[in-house]
Amino acid sequence: MDYKVGNITSIMNMLAIFKNVKVKLTNDPKIILNSDKLILPGVGAFGNAMNKIIDSNLNEVIYDYVKTGNSLLGICLGMQLLMDSSEEFGHFKGLSLIPGSVKKISKNSKIILPNIGYYKLNINNRSPLKKCSKYWYYFIHSFHCIPKEKSDIESTISFNKKIIVSSVSKENIHGCQFHPERSSDGGVEFYKTFLNE
Repeated sequence: MDYKVGNITSIMNMLAIFKNVKVKLTNDPKIILNSDKLILPGVGAFGNAMNKIIDSNLNEVIYDYVKTGNSLLGICLGMQLLMDSSEEFGHFKGLSLIPGSVKKISKNSKIILPNIGYYKLNINNRSPLKKCSKYWYYFIHSFHCIPKEKSDIESTISFNKKIIVSSVSKENIHGCQFHPERSSDGGVEFYKTFLNE
């Protein structure tokens, strides 16, 4: 989905690896609603991103798309937008597709943010992402998702002795805090799992 906020070029380049997949960058509701998969990218501030989505009426398109039963994936800020709210630079409502909130990783000034680096994922046993457990994934973020339901947590990482949710999954709605398109072979395996769902 093109809503003018996101790491779109790198995602498109990664998806080009899958020769049998037709990829379209669009904000056209008809194209979106007729797609088998939808990726909601995101880089930047939560409030600004939600404003762009709402101003374009894409929030309603996203809700209609989810009702089709096809898979939605939010990446980084895109995952955070799936939550109910965020405290980044104020208080903003999200898409409320997965119950939960977005909060700063730590308010301790001694802890350096953003968290930047490669991490292995602690993946729960029921997840199809178990194949991804051997790979390293790239993170860059200062805020993290706190889902209300533990059952929606798909994987975590440990940062400064704190457990951080690295991916979520609820029915046909998925999100990852990391950037698969910047995670080499691990990213390929992650997208393969999503595309084959």
